[in-house]
Parts: sequence; C-alpha cells; structure tokens
Amino acid sequence: MMFLNDKNDKISIKNLVYFLQALVHSGNISVQLSKRATSELHSVYTAHTEYNPDLRCESFDLDSLSEEMITLRKNYLEKGPGFVVVDNFWNPKYSIEQGKNGLLVLSQLFGGLMPQMASTGLLVKEVKDRSKSFDSDSTSRYSDSKEGGGYHTDGAELPPPLPAFLTLLCIRQAENGGIFKVISAYDVHDALVEKAPESLGRLYRNFYWDRRGDLGPNGEETFEKPIFSYQNRTLTCEYLRRYIDDGYKKAGVVQTEEDVTALDALDSVLYDDSIAYNILMKPGQLVISANYYTLHGRTSFEDFDDQDSKRLMLRTWIKDKTQPSYSQQKYAHLI
Repeated sequence: MMFLNDKNDKISIKNLVYFLQALVHSGNISVQLSKRATSELHSVYTAHTEYNPDLRCESFDLDSLSEEMITLRKNYLEKGPGFVVVDNFWNPKYSIEQGKNGLLVLSQLFGGLMPQMASTGLLVKEVKDRSKSFDSDSTSRYSDSKEGGGYHTDGAELPPPLPAFLTLLCIRQAENGGIFKVISAYDVHDALVEKAPESLGRLYRNFYWDRRGDLGPNGEETFEKPIFSYQNRTLTCEYLRRYIDDGYKKAGVVQTEEDVTALDALDSVLYDDSIAYNILMKPGQLVISANYYTLHGRTSFEDFDDQDSKRLMLRTWIKDKTQPSYSQQKYAHLI
C-alpha cells in the first residue's frame, strides 16, 4: 500500500495507479515509535558521529524500543502482512553515518546481523544506483542499479540460511519512481494452488542458483536449493528469477520445459498487483520485513543529477535467534 504522508504530496499518474491498486488492502501497516523509543534512539544516534560497526545494543538503555519491536514482530512479522513501516525511525537532522548506527543497533534487537557479502563482511549496505546493469555485469544486483527489480527474497544468491528479516531505511527518495513493492509468500502459494497446481510440485525441488560472484569455499559459482520449502512446519520461500536463469547458464544445464513452465506460473502470480502492497517510502521511514515469508521488489527510478540528492537506502540482513539451523555448520563461513 502506498502511503501519502502529506496533503501536498504530488504523485505521477503511474504512481497513482499503484496507489489505487493498493486500496484493496485494509488495515494499518504503518506505525509510529513512541516518544520514549525515539528518545532512546536519539542516544544511539548521538553516541558517535561516524559509523561504528562494533556498536552493540547492550550498550544502550533501549527498554521502550525493545518492547515496541517485540510487539511489531508479533503483530506484523510473525503474523499479519509479514512487514511493517515505521514512520519516524530517522530524521535528517542526523547524519547518514548516524543513521547506519541506529539501524545497526535496532537490527540487533531482532537477532544477529548477517554479512551482505561474505567476502567483505558488510553489515549495513548503502542501496543506491552504482550504474550496474544485468545486461553487462553478471555479478550485478538489483540493489546496485536503478533498474526495476523483480519480486525476490534478499540473499537469494546464497545457500541457506537466508536472512530471517531485512530492514530498509529511506534516507533520500528518487526524483521519480523507486516504489517498494511487497507481497506475501502465503498469498502467492495459495494463488498457485488455485491457478497452477500442476507446477507447484516442481517449485519444491532444487533449482540451480547463481552466486553473483560471491563464490563458495571451493570456488563454486552456483548451488542448488528449492523455491518453496517447509522449515519447522512453516512455509518459506526463496526466489529471484534472474539468479536462477543465470545459475543454469553457469552450471551448463539447460532448463527443462517443466522448469520454465513452473517459473513462468510463479511469475504470473507475482505480477498480479491485486495481492501486492506498493509503498512510496519517504525519508526517515523504515521497512522491516520477514524475508522468508514475503517477497519484495522495486520499480525502476529516475535519479537527481546532484550526487547529494540521489536516492539512498540503508539495508541490514538479520539472522533470527530462532531461525532453523539445518545447514548452519555447512555454510558457517557465510554467517
């Protein structure tokens, strides 16, 4: 659902279409932190002027913030839509580096942070256009381009365990476009049961996936895993079509007709906007999403010419303390 937070907000016709489509969803998925919680965050923001990856949530008094995150997790992430928008997480009076510190500390209230690239150990990523293109760079990611991103789960290029949660903090909007789109994996699965039950079984079996240059311990460029699976009796979903298509190419394996039919059926459901939320994020807004139970994407965007005005988001990946650990030993080097 798109949120227009000011009566004077102006949106394009294209964005208005997304807004009208989102009206089919009812219920409030936007929340405000309390004054006590924002005061606690202020102490985090002002503790350091530079980004400090060694900050720990235990170093701060975050009783109110912690309680509110527990409530959000129960009401929005573990049940309900699978995501929530926090309207007042950051303020432009704080620097980008201070925003990173706040996001780093908040993420620890949900679990341990996961590196967003195993080779670098990056914990807080700046999501912005780095002039990357899928057509010219086989290691590129949607988060490094202004191209529209197909529905996916974050960390899809990595073997399990994936991030249980992701956060996305808006620092600056694009000049036009860049709408965040999110959809429930449960809704997608139910739609497939109704519309393409003959293809669902294939989605529970392994596909080849491209690692996007983040090679395995023995230099592997690809690995295998399914799209749908059950963990602890809970449905989970991992997907990014481009990474699967590229995985087959790098593995030297031709997709079968069954493979293509199943993937096409999944895409046909994903691009039905009647079951999707569309969010035009504003500076200071934070999205927290359950990565295993939702898929998200982004429309393409046009950026400002001024470097200091270009679209910028900050992102973390979070490993839940209760996340299934069936493959933690095998892939311990990724955690």
